[in-house]
Amino acid sequence: MESAPAPTAEPEKKSLFETIVVSTPVILTVVATFILGRSTSEMTQAQYQRAVAGQKQSKVADEWAFFQAKRIRGTDYETTAAVLLAQKADAFTGDTLLDTAQGLVREIQLTDKDSPTLRDALQPLDKKAKASLAQVTDALNPPKDGLKLKRLTLTPENVKSALAALDVYPAPSNDVDESGDSIDGEQRKLLEEVLDDIRKFKPEKDVAPKTLNLKPETIDAAMERAKTRAAKVSAHGKAIDRVLSEFDVLVDRQAALCREYQRLIAARLSALAANGKDGEFGARLEIFNLEKRLDRVRTMSARLVGDYKAARYAFDARRYEDDARSNQDAAFIYDVHVYQSSARSDKHLRRSFGFMIAMLVAQVGVTIGSLAIMLRFRLPVWLVAALSGIGAIAFAAYVFLELGPLLW
Repeated sequence: MESAPAPTAEPEKKSLFETIVVSTPVILTVVATFILGRSTSEMTQAQYQRAVAGQKQSKVADEWAFFQAKRIRGTDYETTAAVLLAQKADAFTGDTLLDTAQGLVREIQLTDKDSPTLRDALQPLDKKAKASLAQVTDALNPPKDGLKLKRLTLTPENVKSALAALDVYPAPSNDVDESGDSIDGEQRKLLEEVLDDIRKFKPEKDVAPKTLNLKPETIDAAMERAKTRAAKVSAHGKAIDRVLSEFDVLVDRQAALCREYQRLIAARLSALAANGKDGEFGARLEIFNLEKRLDRVRTMSARLVGDYKAARYAFDARRYEDDARSNQDAAFIYDVHVYQSSARSDKHLRRSFGFMIAMLVAQVGVTIGSLAIMLRFRLPVWLVAALSGIGAIAFAAYVFLELGPLLW
């Protein structure tokens, strides 16, 4: 007969404490993995914010490049205007241009009487001078409904404003529609404080932490307002410049007509000298009159060009100064963006390092917990592992909830 199989021994049932000891390394491994994930996420955020700071820095560089270019151009114009004014240039007015146009027509007519020989050569110039005088008169006194030109329409208002701007540059209005401004008082005060620190070139370590309390929408609203102001300043200057561009053409045309007159008279004087007639009384009288009129036209032309260019360059210098300052304001706002992104990057970097420390503490707990399974006297070792796990969780919570400063 076959013998009956021996009864199998039932597995020894583990106590609750043994179950906890065995489970501790597993739980701490899960905790360490989660904390490591948070550390990696914070590191990714730190890298992202650093990249954003780099992008914003490029925009800061663009705005400062605009500022420098406009300031350089403005300084060049200012220097040229100062040189012209040092040569006793008078304040330019519309009468300066009108007097030159009328004076050239008058000198041509007087020359025609004094030198009948030049009559045929002077007739085309006289026709162009009268046409130029008519254009100058129309431009200085446009009708109420405006004088339509190729690029714009001259009106009494914009002509008056443009000519006045050659003497005193009108400041653009600083009024910006802030009806939709969502910046509250505290945020506005903090933003102004940060901007003031940036203008004073305070160290980044003193300025950047303040930007963490600024809301993104606060900086965006400030940037939008700065760009709106910059657009108004630019449009204000361009509107005047477009009108003055028409006067540039009139002044250049008048100067060209004066030069043409000077060439005709110079040619006649050379011919009289070459023919040997400069000793005759009639020829001497003609030479005297021609030289006198030549000097008058030369003086009128030099006065017109000198006065107008001095005023024009002074206007351009003031215009570019205003444009440059508006770009500077936008650059400072972009600087706030850069400081905030840099501060956020540093903050995420510190948080990543804090989570890394918590993960290492949890891993220490895993190691000690695994050791507790192997030892006979488990309680003291397990308590160390448990405390390590609790410490890791507590420290991770401290970092995550930002319950205090991260000093590393």
